[in-house]
Amino acid sequence: MKLYTSIFLLIFILVLGPFSPPADAGGFERVKLPIAYRTWTLKTDDGTAEKSISQFVIPAITTIALAPATDLVVSLGGGASSLELENGSNLNLNGPTDGTAQVFHHFADNHALVHAGLSIPSGKTELDTLDERSVAVLLGNPVLGFPLREYGRGLDLSMGAAYAKSLGRGVVLGFGGGLIKHGAYTIYEGDKEYLPGLETSISIGLDGVLAKPRGTLLRLDATYRFFSTDEYDEASVFTQGDQMVLQSRTKTHSDRYRIDTFGRVIIQAKNVRHENGPGDNTKEIEASSGTQIFLSAIGQKRISDDIWIGLLGEWNQFSGSDMDGLNGSAFGVGPTLTKQMGSTLSVQLRTGLLSGSIDGDDSYPGIDLNGFNASLHLSLTPQ
Repeated sequence: MKLYTSIFLLIFILVLGPFSPPADAGGFERVKLPIAYRTWTLKTDDGTAEKSISQFVIPAITTIALAPATDLVVSLGGGASSLELENGSNLNLNGPTDGTAQVFHHFADNHALVHAGLSIPSGKTELDTLDERSVAVLLGNPVLGFPLREYGRGLDLSMGAAYAKSLGRGVVLGFGGGLIKHGAYTIYEGDKEYLPGLETSISIGLDGVLAKPRGTLLRLDATYRFFSTDEYDEASVFTQGDQMVLQSRTKTHSDRYRIDTFGRVIIQAKNVRHENGPGDNTKEIEASSGTQIFLSAIGQKRISDDIWIGLLGEWNQFSGSDMDGLNGSAFGVGPTLTKQMGSTLSVQLRTGLLSGSIDGDDSYPGIDLNGFNASLHLSLTPQ
């Protein structure tokens, strides 16, 4: 209970306190609270081992208009994660996450955008090497889809720019790029500092309307990321493979129905682990990183002036990794309820049953997955 109270106080003080805009600015544009809970039970195919892991996350995202063409976006939060072992013991990983602040400035008649930001190292690092590490390893499994896979890192600095141009007939082409300079941090208690490499990205996107008059809005975008080498105790240890992210999104909205779809494919080149030997001898070991595919769709029907009900489905697959226990797939389905409270507050409740499996081989048993997730999305848009 103390953790949750601290998180709410943090949100109130940091989001609603020091960032009050000047009188001539636009003020608060939006506050979002996408609260989420997810739990999984993992059972080996032969039934010899069973454990469960769950996570409760409270993030807060606030958009503040500093000037007519300048916005500040602040986000922070916290999480509580628990791993229950077969013998009944519980391992916990609780704490705040890193806070982020980003400034966006539009110019050239809203065709161009520049942004800069930082990630404040307020999140939990220096994990206990036994209990908390065990929880963190499972949270990072891509098949399980936990919203908070890492609590904290170092002081990150980011910057970028983008430009959009109309191609006519409601089609807009955009492209941009960005840099993230990661700061050093200590992963495990008593360990030395780990310094992630520089991250660089270039993106291109296309927006348009598939049909008129109401039509379906379509967004396609691609992002290519590449990374410099990570260092541990000032020695090169790891280079993450280049990454291609392909995304698509559609929205079909009418007075009575809403249908939204989303798809993401993450393709990554091989990672390289650098093992430093005697003298200047360095051994490089390559390993396949894997490919992730995520698909989701939500359909909703209006049942009154301010209430929508619907159904949400999602599917997640991770394959091609050389690491045991990462390849597999999961899916979920469940109802949704959206209520508009006046002109300023929107509340959406989502729940769903989850199922899936993690692949095994001769040296690693397969795992059956069963779970549940629930989320409460609050969106406040002051007038």
